[in-house]
Amino acid sequence: MTHYLMKIGRFLNVMALNSELLVEKVKELGLRGFIVYLKTTCRGNLLDKKKLTKAANKEIRWRLVA
Repeated sequence: MTHYLMKIGRFLNVMALNSELLVEKVKELGLRGFIVYLKTTCRGNLLDKKKLTKAANKEIRWRLVA
């Protein structure tokens, strides 16, 4: 079980560090702060229906920074 949790954590770290859309947020909060932010967001505490609708209507492409 711990092995899978480590793989998930590694995946989130790679996404956070390399995602073009998240780079600014990681720089703003730091890596640990971003992980706390991500965890809080996944719990639904920071989700805003208006912002989600606006984002859903945009054409956004996720690209990894090389």
